[in-house]
Amino acid sequence: MTVTAPVLAARGVSKRYSGTTALVGVDFAVEPAKVHALIGENGAGKSTLVKILGGVERPSDGVLLFQGKRVQFTSPREARALGIDIIHQELQLFPDLSIEENLFVGRERRTRWGTGRSRPRPPAAGSARSRPGRHPWSAPRPGRR
Repeated sequence: MTVTAPVLAARGVSKRYSGTTALVGVDFAVEPAKVHALIGENGAGKSTLVKILGGVERPSDGVLLFQGKRVQFTSPREARALGIDIIHQELQLFPDLSIEENLFVGRERRTRWGTGRSRPRPPAAGSARSRPGRHPWSAPRPGRR
C-alpha cells in the first residue's frame, strides 16, 4: 500500500477569539483522490477549521501545509489561487438556476471589461446540471425549461 502525502494539512491549529477558544491543536489532512468529512456537534469548530483552510480566518497557532510546504493565507483569494475554495452552506438558492450556477453565483468569469463571459459547456452531466429540488428525468414545470 502506497502512502500519499496530503495535498493540504493543518498541524496543531488553534483559533482564539476574544474570550473564546474555537479550536485547540487540530490536525487535519486532505489526501488526493479521497473523500473527507468533518463531523461534530454544533460549536465543535468545523466551520472555523474550514474558514482557516480557505483563507477566511488565520490560525492563532499551528501551521498549514500545501503540498508539504508551509503556507499562510491572508485572504480567500490566496487560497483560491492554489485551488482551495469553500462552498459555504447556503439555504437560499436561486430556483431557476442549475446547481452549478448556484455554486458560482457572485464568482462568474469576467472579461477585462467587466462583462460576463460564458465558456463552452459540455453536454448536460446529469445531476450536477440539474435544477435544485428536481430530478434530472422529471418533466419541466410549465413556463420553465
